[in-house]
Amino acid sequence: MYVRSQSQMWSGNLLAQALVTDFRKSISVDESELTRYYNSTKGNHLNPEQRRVIPVIVKTKALAEELRKQINAGADIVSVAKQHSLNKLNLDQVNPGVYLNRDSWGEIGTVAFRLKVGELSEPIRNSDTTYAIVMLLNVKPAAPYPFDEIRSGLYVVLQDRNLQQKLEALLLRVVKQYDIKIDRAALSRVKYLGGNMAVKKSHFPLRNAVPGFRLFDPKAKWYQEGVGGN
Repeated sequence: MYVRSQSQMWSGNLLAQALVTDFRKSISVDESELTRYYNSTKGNHLNPEQRRVIPVIVKTKALAEELRKQINAGADIVSVAKQHSLNKLNLDQVNPGVYLNRDSWGEIGTVAFRLKVGELSEPIRNSDTTYAIVMLLNVKPAAPYPFDEIRSGLYVVLQDRNLQQKLEALLLRVVKQYDIKIDRAALSRVKYLGGNMAVKKSHFPLRNAVPGFRLFDPKAKWYQEGVGGN
């Protein structure tokens, strides 16, 4: 009995996945739909604000303070960094500095987002063994990712949306062919005896057989009309 129930479960699951795969292959998203979706959701696809800085990282706070004085007195920070910094990333004279996000480079990133353009920080503790001073060169505001960079991701989103609609329509047609009844009185007598009924991927011998698409939604129209009212 157990083997039969397991066989039915796996065969049903595999058939459902095959159906979803066939439906997905039949769905295409045209360029105009992609463009409209991109333009209407730009605020959801933002490249975060970045700041271009030159950090000068040294081993002692005293040296960091001395170098800060030199820069404030007119010394070129690129030249100072080339001579003294433990980190010499992108120190060419044409376009020096590195871009940081708010959450990158630890304390240096935090300080960079408090500076004004052209401002040089006080010496900060960069790690257990180093100190740093940071100059903010410019700010690149948050902006939507270019369409071409996220086009493939948008395609999948719209394809999934169309797939869900197609599956909902199919389920709505199929469920009306059956007289589905729920014995709510029996359900009310079910007792929870402990344990965890959450289905995890580790419960499946074949990980790729785990349902990868949400086929059941109690709020779906097909369920509400075909089952939920019973």
